[in-house]
Amino acid sequence: MSFPGIPSITYLPGYIIIGTHLSEPNSPFFNAIELEIELLTKWIDIWGFKNTEDRSTNHFNIRYELPDDVEFIINDNVKGCFTFAGSSTHNYEEEFLSTHKAKLKITSTENLTLHEILEYGWHFKKFLTLATQSNTYFKTIHLTSKHIVGSDGDEVFPQRLELLYRQRQLELKVENNNKLYFLFTFLDVAEQFQSLIKNWYNKKDILQPIIDTAYESYSKTPAFLETSFLNSIQALEIYHRRFRQKTYELIAEHSIIWEGIVNNLSEEQVKYISKFEYAYEPGLTKRLKDLIKEFDISTIRRLLGNTKQTKDFIFKTVASRNYYTHYDLKSKDNALKGATLLYTTEKLKALLLVTILFELGLNHQTIEKMLTKIEPYKYQFLLRNY
Repeated sequence: MSFPGIPSITYLPGYIIIGTHLSEPNSPFFNAIELEIELLTKWIDIWGFKNTEDRSTNHFNIRYELPDDVEFIINDNVKGCFTFAGSSTHNYEEEFLSTHKAKLKITSTENLTLHEILEYGWHFKKFLTLATQSNTYFKTIHLTSKHIVGSDGDEVFPQRLELLYRQRQLELKVENNNKLYFLFTFLDVAEQFQSLIKNWYNKKDILQPIIDTAYESYSKTPAFLETSFLNSIQALEIYHRRFRQKTYELIAEHSIIWEGIVNNLSEEQVKYISKFEYAYEPGLTKRLKDLIKEFDISTIRRLLGNTKQTKDFIFKTVASRNYYTHYDLKSKDNALKGATLLYTTEKLKALLLVTILFELGLNHQTIEKMLTKIEPYKYQFLLRNY
């Protein structure tokens, strides 16, 4: 709104669908979505070009064969497919231009709302961002619905609808477009890909806070350093609580002690000590120790240092969390600031990355190989600035 003068408000559409109008935007209407995503073609790493060259005769051939589709299952009702397309110029000039690209197609046996079918695309985009260690974005989006069909003679087929989806300029930036910087490509995990992608979607809800924290760091969402640090710590705490903490056993043990205490206290005393009712929850120090011990990856060891340095890392991380959460002056002297806080946050994100890869179903050896591959590009500055 602007003052002085006539107050005005500007509205911008988040979505535009070309080809139909939805009278009820939240009604189940779509059964397939086709996405062209930045870095997808390089990440899949399957190409149709087959070149031969004979320098002795100054002869070379350029041959293109369209690769076969790669299909996979997301859940009982939804499946995915990588499709490929190639094209070339048909005029004889100074250069010959031939292109190859891959797209992701997601198909559902049930009709889905616009948000539901886009959610499958958004979640895959996060997977691609994790795999490429760089931000990705939608280049084109097409939808199909069983309710809107076209025809060509006797053949009836679903009509393609184009979706214009507003993305911020920040989301359109890609830092590393060379597969040298990728954590892994599709071919690296082709044999495991079906189980990996199924885990990625099956564990979406329970892993969401952990994945979102990692995703935000790649998408370069603006955030204060202290906020980024606290988000990373919170994500690791959530992971430990949801996947490693034996909550029911801890509650059972704690309940025996708790009931023995409160049965001998007055009502006012019980109210006063009620804050200890959840004292069975492990502290951040134990959570970090457990995760560092379990995910004993060589890159993590190099980032944290020897035993003494690791203990110091945990102590200062906990002190910093306490200070930046409550701004308790008692923790101020031990709280990390500036560059050291940045380095610690990046190390926590590395540990966070390992936990996500493990939950996808990758073993320690495979994860270690992946992190060792990107270590010279992604973590070298941390190894120099402990």
